[in-house]
Amino acid sequence: MKSGDGPDLTLAPNPAMGQTAVLYRYASDSKEADRSIELYDVIGRKLKSYKVTERDGSFIIPLGQFTSGIYLVVMKANGKIIRQSKLSIAK
Repeated sequence: MKSGDGPDLTLAPNPAMGQTAVLYRYASDSKEADRSIELYDVIGRKLKSYKVTERDGSFIIPLGQFTSGIYLVVMKANGKIIRQSKLSIAK
């Protein structure tokens, strides 16, 4: 992840096969109570939602149930998009 106090979202590995790690950081001055990281397909359907309570951290997304393709990982705070990143799944 980049250094600094701003929000950040990193996916590794990307492209991914079996799983990818999501490393996230919300802005240091943020006081959002409702934080989430969501996975969408290319037509905008929400496939998964992960509630996050810490300002920064990481977790693993297992990808076995998803087909090869491009997905969007969206970092939200109080329903507003903070950051987003494309995830490529290759099987």
